[in-house]
Amino acid sequence: MRPIRRLPSALGSRRSNTLEQEREYSEKIQEVSYRKAINDEEAPVKMKHVRKLIIATHQDKDALLYWKLAHTLNPLSTDVTAWKFCHTLHMLLRDGHKHTMRDTIKNFDFIKNIREHFNHLKHGYGRLIVCYSELLLVKLRFHRRN
Repeated sequence: MRPIRRLPSALGSRRSNTLEQEREYSEKIQEVSYRKAINDEEAPVKMKHVRKLIIATHQDKDALLYWKLAHTLNPLSTDVTAWKFCHTLHMLLRDGHKHTMRDTIKNFDFIKNIREHFNHLKHGYGRLIVCYSELLLVKLRFHRRN
């Protein structure tokens, strides 16, 4: 049995969280939400995970972490994950922070690559992904001009 003196240190500091700890926690929550929203399960995206991603863009005032996750956790692995990525991105552009559009325009080629990657699939999600990514590209072109 451990002495009582060691228990408080094992439980952690009683001080309030520092800004760095809060940031790490926020990034962890955002990564978990991204993984749960964009998975290869053939089921609709759960809105609670998308909501957390949207709220995170408002807290961070940008979508840089979302795009970092998108580049790290490849949404091109399956057609289902690519579809969910496009759908989630569309909701982020609609409801996320205003700088989400700016950060997404910087990743224009990433969305273009999704369209090109699934262009050869003529059945299932392939055609849907091509159409959805084209819609996102048209939206980004419009906002880039205006």
